[in-house]
Amino acid sequence: MAMQAGSTVLADAGKAGREAAIAVIDIGSNSIRLVIYASGGRYPFPLFNERSNCRLGEGLGEDGMLQADRIQVALAAMARFAGIMKAMGVTTIHAVATAAVRRARNAAEFTGPAEAIIGQPIEVLSQDEEAHFVSQGLTLNIPEATGFVADLGGGSLEVVKLERGVAQHSTSFNFGHLSTVTADDLRNAFDSTPWLAGDSSTRIFGVGGSFRALGLAYIEQTGYPLPVLHGLRIPGDEAANLLSAFCRESPDLSGVPLGRQKTMPTAALIMLGLFRRCGGGRITVSGTSIRDGLIADRELAAGDRADFLQVVCQEISRASHRFP
Repeated sequence: MAMQAGSTVLADAGKAGREAAIAVIDIGSNSIRLVIYASGGRYPFPLFNERSNCRLGEGLGEDGMLQADRIQVALAAMARFAGIMKAMGVTTIHAVATAAVRRARNAAEFTGPAEAIIGQPIEVLSQDEEAHFVSQGLTLNIPEATGFVADLGGGSLEVVKLERGVAQHSTSFNFGHLSTVTADDLRNAFDSTPWLAGDSSTRIFGVGGSFRALGLAYIEQTGYPLPVLHGLRIPGDEAANLLSAFCRESPDLSGVPLGRQKTMPTAALIMLGLFRRCGGGRITVSGTSIRDGLIADRELAAGDRADFLQVVCQEISRASHRFP
């Protein structure tokens, strides 16, 4: 079966033998992503994952207006996703929008038609809600995480300070890899947030496509032997060197996915500024996302949120009949 670029079928829905499916639609500044989960187990299992690079937030400048052409592209993606959800028998939809829609003065020009397409309201997350779901998605995978969670999107940067898995502070900056921003702008923004100060032992947990692109470039350019992104640790000096190189006039973007190369210099400038402000310890690439936190909050029992890895292992053991 031919698949559109950015699509991944993770299981055969027809053979899954599970209950009605759950969908999450994550409407960001750069892309809109649909993930469909089976809901029969205690932890929803991803069946289908597709991203459409709509760049809804592109051109969202001082006038605060979404561009008409970007709205049309995004609505076309929503129509496609509606068809996929219908074909896969989705009964529950969690549709959320983040920075681009949150900041746009004409957001209703997108949300109105989009809600009509999917047949339900779209929840526009506040900055605090977005930061909460991002950190919750990470701590599902790394429960005792200590450091800063940084989620860099197209139109915003969410940062959460964690201490043994518990959020201590959070903030959101109104710039992302689609923004026009200078090093001085970044320095002023980061310096105005006192709790961002760290030292050489501080860890940044990088969330989002730009951090994953950084991880891929690190693997490619250093010959790192294990091509696994989630949990990849990039030492401080190597992270600083790689990010600095991406900020040059003619950067070596080896390993960076083609779809990320245009925005990687701006993303690198933001990551480097934050990295230096936080102490320049190390960067750990995370494969988690706001969607993981959303599913945990809306679909999991409190005990399952505490240790979803144990829950999944228990289900696998029962399904395989190898353990009592």
